[in-house]
Amino acid sequence: MKPHKRPIDCLVEQFQAVGAGIYDKIGKDKCIENMPYEFNQLFEILVRMSQEIETTVALLKENEAKLSVKAIEIQEFNAQLTKEIAERKAAQKALEQLNAELEDKVLLRTSQLQAINAALQKEITERKETQEILERLSITDALTGLNNHGYIMSALERAIAEANRYNTPLSIGMFDLDKFKKVNDNYGHVEGDRVLRDVAGCLQENIRSTDIIGRYGGEEFLLIFSHTNIEQAYDLAERLRIRVSELLIGNREIKVTISGGLAEYKGESLTDFMRQADQNLYFAKESGRDRIVIDRPSNV
Repeated sequence: MKPHKRPIDCLVEQFQAVGAGIYDKIGKDKCIENMPYEFNQLFEILVRMSQEIETTVALLKENEAKLSVKAIEIQEFNAQLTKEIAERKAAQKALEQLNAELEDKVLLRTSQLQAINAALQKEITERKETQEILERLSITDALTGLNNHGYIMSALERAIAEANRYNTPLSIGMFDLDKFKKVNDNYGHVEGDRVLRDVAGCLQENIRSTDIIGRYGGEEFLLIFSHTNIEQAYDLAERLRIRVSELLIGNREIKVTISGGLAEYKGESLTDFMRQADQNLYFAKESGRDRIVIDRPSNV
């Protein structure tokens, strides 16, 4: 026959059952029935609290598990994000490097193009200068530096066309060095060339900016006086004659004179216009040289 449990032993077993979570044994021991009502109420409260705690603990464990899963997911997401950030940084760095290389290439190419352009501009400038030199040479008399025969005749054609178009006066002068053959005979052709150059320079320096002068041939010079009547041309020609007569050329101080024949354009042909000036030059020579003749011998 089993001995009766003491109420205290029964109480201890009930607490141990609660602590162990064995709720089906709680309140079923017969010794409990003999315990005061307050103890039974206390056990019921204790059981409910234990169940709630256990439920809460279970929820916490479940949430902890979920949190662990979430933490893993977050770690994986962070790892993926870190990887993507690293890849983007690498891509950005590669892009920056590519841009830097591209900028270097652009700068290099720009520099090369600038150098090529500068070289082309230099070549164009040199070609233009060469072309200008060739053009000047093509219209310049090699000995005197004046306009050559071809250019002065073309200039006269243009001057006649302008005079016809605008009905403006136009005069010309044919000039010739007096006794130039004696200069060559007495001083030699080198000094003769010097005389031609110095006389040409004197004429060029003393004409107006609107006048055009050229070497017609040999020791003859042709001057075009645009917008100038015969009286004005005569005054200009006289000044030129005086300036030439004042020259002392070379170390031997050679003195020379010039004669000139003038003509004013009156609508005739270029040939007749030139013939009139040439005839007046002839009259100047025949009348004693070192003088200017206009239109006819009576004006000498």
